[in-house]
Amino acid sequence: MTWVMDSLGNEDVIKKIIQDHNLHISSKPFTPILPPYMIRTAPYDAMDRLEPREERYKIEGQDLWLQGSAEHVLGSMHANETFQESDMPVRYL
Repeated sequence: MTWVMDSLGNEDVIKKIIQDHNLHISSKPFTPILPPYMIRTAPYDAMDRLEPREERYKIEGQDLWLQGSAEHVLGSMHANETFQESDMPVRYL
Protein backbone atom coordinates (compact mmCIF):
# COMPACT_ATOMS: atom_id res chain seq x y z
CA MET A 1 0.00 0.00 0.00
CA THR A 2 2.85 2.37 0.82
CA TRP A 3 4.50 1.64 -2.53
CA VAL A 4 1.28 2.48 -4.41
CA MET A 5 0.79 5.70 -2.44
CA ASP A 6 4.41 6.71 -2.93
CA SER A 7 4.25 5.91 -6.65
CA LEU A 8 0.90 7.44 -7.58
CA GLY A 9 1.54 10.48 -5.40
CA ASN A 10 4.77 11.23 -7.27
CA GLU A 11 4.43 13.14 -10.53
CA ASP A 12 7.85 11.96 -11.76
CA VAL A 13 6.79 8.31 -11.41
CA ILE A 14 3.54 9.00 -13.25
CA LYS A 15 5.44 10.79 -16.04
CA LYS A 16 7.69 7.73 -16.45
CA ILE A 17 4.68 5.39 -16.64
CA ILE A 18 3.11 7.66 -19.26
CA GLN A 19 6.33 7.77 -21.28
CA ASP A 20 7.00 4.00 -21.01
CA HIS A 21 3.52 3.16 -22.27
CA ASN A 22 3.08 6.00 -24.77
CA LEU A 23 0.00 7.30 -22.96
CA HIS A 24 -1.65 10.64 -23.59
CA ILE A 25 -2.95 11.52 -20.14
CA SER A 26 -2.27 14.00 -17.38
CA SER A 27 0.70 13.43 -15.10
CA LYS A 28 -1.10 15.06 -12.19
CA PRO A 29 -0.42 12.98 -9.07
CA PHE A 30 -3.06 11.38 -6.87
CA THR A 31 -3.88 12.88 -3.47
CA PRO A 32 -4.02 10.35 -0.64
CA ILE A 33 -7.23 10.65 1.34
CA LEU A 34 -8.84 8.71 4.12
CA PRO A 35 -12.59 9.17 3.67
CA PRO A 36 -14.84 9.27 6.72
CA TYR A 37 -16.81 6.18 7.66
CA MET A 38 -19.99 8.17 8.26
CA ILE A 39 -22.05 10.73 6.37
CA ARG A 40 -24.93 13.01 7.36
CA THR A 41 -28.40 12.54 5.86
CA ALA A 42 -28.50 15.65 3.63
CA PRO A 43 -25.32 14.97 1.60
CA TYR A 44 -26.07 11.25 1.50
CA ASP A 45 -29.50 11.97 0.05
CA ALA A 46 -28.02 14.56 -2.35
CA MET A 47 -25.66 11.87 -3.67
CA ASP A 48 -28.83 9.89 -4.47
CA ARG A 49 -27.60 6.88 -2.48
CA LEU A 50 -29.74 6.97 0.65
CA GLU A 51 -32.66 4.98 -0.70
CA PRO A 52 -33.71 2.34 0.11
CA ARG A 53 -33.16 3.46 3.70
CA GLU A 54 -34.00 0.06 5.14
CA GLU A 55 -30.86 -1.31 3.44
CA ARG A 56 -28.61 1.35 5.03
CA TYR A 57 -27.09 1.49 8.50
CA LYS A 58 -28.11 4.54 10.54
CA ILE A 59 -26.60 5.52 13.88
CA GLU A 60 -29.67 5.68 16.10
CA GLY A 61 -30.34 9.07 17.66
CA GLN A 62 -27.86 10.82 15.36
CA ASP A 63 -27.89 12.27 11.87
CA LEU A 64 -25.20 9.82 10.73
CA TRP A 65 -25.11 6.84 8.39
CA LEU A 66 -22.30 4.29 8.11
CA GLN A 67 -20.57 4.09 4.73
CA GLY A 68 -19.57 0.94 2.91
CA SER A 69 -17.76 2.74 0.08
CA ALA A 70 -15.93 6.00 -0.44
CA GLU A 71 -17.68 7.59 -3.41
CA HIS A 72 -20.54 8.98 -1.31
CA VAL A 73 -18.34 10.92 1.07
CA LEU A 74 -15.80 11.87 -1.60
CA GLY A 75 -18.55 13.25 -3.83
CA SER A 76 -20.05 15.22 -0.98
CA MET A 77 -16.63 16.82 -0.30
CA HIS A 78 -17.19 18.84 -3.48
CA ALA A 79 -20.88 19.65 -2.99
CA ASN A 80 -21.92 22.96 -4.57
CA GLU A 81 -18.50 23.28 -6.18
CA THR A 82 -17.69 23.77 -9.84
CA PHE A 83 -14.29 22.60 -10.99
CA GLN A 84 -12.26 24.74 -13.34
CA GLU A 85 -10.86 22.91 -16.34
CA SER A 86 -7.36 23.77 -15.10
CA ASP A 87 -8.08 21.84 -11.87
CA MET A 88 -8.84 18.64 -13.72
CA PRO A 89 -8.32 15.79 -13.33
CA VAL A 90 -9.04 15.48 -9.62
CA ARG A 91 -7.40 12.27 -8.48
CA TYR A 92 -7.80 10.62 -5.11
CA LEU A 93 -6.13 7.53 -3.79
